[in-house]
Amino acid sequence: MAMKELLPWLPQHQSIREALANYSKGIGLQDRIEYLRTIAKHDLDFTQITRVDRRLQEIITDHSNQIKGLQTVKIAILASSTVDHLQSAIRVSALRRGLIAQCYVAPYGQYHQELLNSNSGIYKFKPDIVILAVNSHDIGIQLPCSCTAQEVENAVEKRVNEWIQLWGIIDTKLQATIIQHTMVIPPERLFGQYDSVLAAAPSNILVQVNECLRRKAAEHKVLLLNLDEIAAFVGKSKWCNPTLWYHSKQDVSPVYAPLYGDYLARVIAAIRGISYKCLVLDLDNTLWGGVIGDDGLEGIILGQGDAIGEAYQAFQAYAKALKERGIILAVCSKNEEINALEPFEHHPEMILKKEDIAVFFANWEDKATNLQRIAKHLNIGLDSLVFFDDNPVERAVVRQLTPAVAVPEVPEDPALYVRYLSDAGYFEAISFSGDDTKRAEQYLANSRRNELREKTQDLESFLESLHMEMTVGPVDKVSLPRATQLINKSNQFNLTTRRYTETQVKQMSEDPDILCLQIRLKDDFGDNGLISVIIAKPILLGSEQALHIDTWLMSCRVLGRQVEKEALNILVNQAKERGYSTLHGEYIETAKNQIVRDHYTNLGFKLLYEKQEQDKAFRSLWSLNTSNFEEFKTTIKSKVLI
Repeated sequence: MAMKELLPWLPQHQSIREALANYSKGIGLQDRIEYLRTIAKHDLDFTQITRVDRRLQEIITDHSNQIKGLQTVKIAILASSTVDHLQSAIRVSALRRGLIAQCYVAPYGQYHQELLNSNSGIYKFKPDIVILAVNSHDIGIQLPCSCTAQEVENAVEKRVNEWIQLWGIIDTKLQATIIQHTMVIPPERLFGQYDSVLAAAPSNILVQVNECLRRKAAEHKVLLLNLDEIAAFVGKSKWCNPTLWYHSKQDVSPVYAPLYGDYLARVIAAIRGISYKCLVLDLDNTLWGGVIGDDGLEGIILGQGDAIGEAYQAFQAYAKALKERGIILAVCSKNEEINALEPFEHHPEMILKKEDIAVFFANWEDKATNLQRIAKHLNIGLDSLVFFDDNPVERAVVRQLTPAVAVPEVPEDPALYVRYLSDAGYFEAISFSGDDTKRAEQYLANSRRNELREKTQDLESFLESLHMEMTVGPVDKVSLPRATQLINKSNQFNLTTRRYTETQVKQMSEDPDILCLQIRLKDDFGDNGLISVIIAKPILLGSEQALHIDTWLMSCRVLGRQVEKEALNILVNQAKERGYSTLHGEYIETAKNQIVRDHYTNLGFKLLYEKQEQDKAFRSLWSLNTSNFEEFKTTIKSKVLI
């Protein structure tokens, strides 16, 4: 693998040096950040990343409180190797994903001391995320090869339990999300292939450490960065560089820092709710070989018995699997719609069917415009779309006109389509629940609701025809993962955009003074699942005791269906039952949540104050008297399980 092919799904940049030399001429602060982000969306080597990061740090140092539209995330790295050289790759990769990353690197090999000393640098830094970057040199398991499997298992458990103790400290004292490295299993073998059988063989011990880590991480809600898999991506003999280790104690070579940074950034982006939700597919030479309008149904290449046809079919199968795990599928093709639909309806080798596609645009308009329509139809942002098209000209135009859309490079050989899309990591997940599997179906149901809405003369009749049923209850053990996921992914209908770990949400749900609600909605078209989370806490303002809405978020799939009004009816009743005569609401403006700026006004709250904070965030506080509140009339039938 050539060094310039580390991130082959990203386009090459023609001249980084020239672009960086000209980037600050005549443009403002925000434009400079976006300019650097555009450069970051290319396949950069270590030297190029270092240059981009140098420019980025100049901006952050001078204008850290003036950067708008990008979340800031604080990342602490506790390592048993030298990792300072990875910071530039982490920061530039984070920028690629829409994040401004601030890094703290603890002293080399001092991660125990750092966590045990409450006056250490990591506690002063107050990280959002802690990377526990331990490696195989730090395992400390040295056993005779004659040891039994049970003795090896006991030693492995003991070592992993030491890390679990560190997880507990990070979770309770720092309340940070934890990402731990798996061990890279080096290519050297003591017994050759027999290492795989002998429990106490050094390489097999590392295999068992990784397996134990996976089990324990799942139990403790710790995320893993599978460094062994990343090393295998480039080849263990290249990744594991003994010379670098003995000379500089670098576990990750600078050469592979861009790859490491990209893998880490995609996990961190998922933690912060920055994720892609929809795969938009071209058709001709993307889902099948040939042009349906010219070649006809019999002439396109697709299916068994033909190497190219099987490759297209495998790509369809992968897209179908993405849909079944909750990714929305859409079509954006320059075609006559009647021709574009024919393979979906009549070709026997098609894996994807029309019902798998939430939005289908086949016309002769430019694809950037159609992508904007797809995002609007689905009620998601352009930055939630991944556009996969075999045509390099179309890709370039979309990148130019809709830069928020992710547009991976597509190889000439369709046999590599799945690999490129998979390796790009656009659909990185940090959790998975039953609600996720239903998401694509829920968007399809939404399309049918929209069709009914267009046929109905007035909104009230439309809402009544849905026969909506809403269930409100406390966040419990079953709903905790999904509620946490929603808290960390919702950006548009999110009044404060506060992010909480699963441990923090669990603590709030178990606090009798805190109201931690989950809201579910279903109607004649299907079950929307868990669509809203509300967290309200007691607060004392002067002499007044009030119930303060710390978090109120909702899936945009149910906008305009009176859910927020019915939720307020229930929230006010709960406040009254708890003895509160005042309900407080808070709004903190972000680049994405301006659709709810008038939320409290529309619900009858009175403005207490509004101001522009030092961090440039617009904030407002609202108040509602519960004693004279008149319930909103809605078409929703509610069931309260509190």
